[in-house]
Amino acid sequence: MPIGQSVAATYTDYTTVPQAGNMIFYWWTPDPTFLDLNPMVLKFPAYKREEFVRGILTSEASAAVVSAISSRDLEILAPVVERFADGVDMPMNEMDSMLLDHKNQGLDYSEESWRNVTCTWLRNHRTMWQKWIPDESVCSPGFGLYDSVLKQFTDDRNVTNKIVCQAAWQQTMQNTCTSKMGSQNQQRFVE
Repeated sequence: MPIGQSVAATYTDYTTVPQAGNMIFYWWTPDPTFLDLNPMVLKFPAYKREEFVRGILTSEASAAVVSAISSRDLEILAPVVERFADGVDMPMNEMDSMLLDHKNQGLDYSEESWRNVTCTWLRNHRTMWQKWIPDESVCSPGFGLYDSVLKQFTDDRNVTNKIVCQAAWQQTMQNTCTSKMGSQNQQRFVE
């Protein structure tokens, strides 16, 4: 199958030319630009390094790793946030559905319009995203079970009070400060 190749002169051309007919075009996801065309993926054979080195480009390029980068201390500084981010699993078809909803409504690219589409998705997919929320009583190293009602650390997970994880060093610092001050008995917390 012979193929003619061209490069769009502008971004506007890039986004409108594929709308004009049945053609092969370059695209990345997630992105709403061509979702309404329901494009098919043109898949080449798996990457063959030895062929690429010789200039034979009949296989796909090597994979590009897409990953998120965060603070290396995130697990220590915000373990619940780290566990939440680790648990998020958004299938591409759900992301495409949200992007297409935004595009079909003719919304602008303001933060408010994205927020509205996202909130609609969240309301309609509660069972999916509730699995992402970590159990507050599963503690990371350096954290202990804390009874939010009694305002003290506990080892009983089965009480009816709200049990959460809290940095255990706060309790250690409280005990250290109290014992060093002797009879003054002033509690100090390091936060």
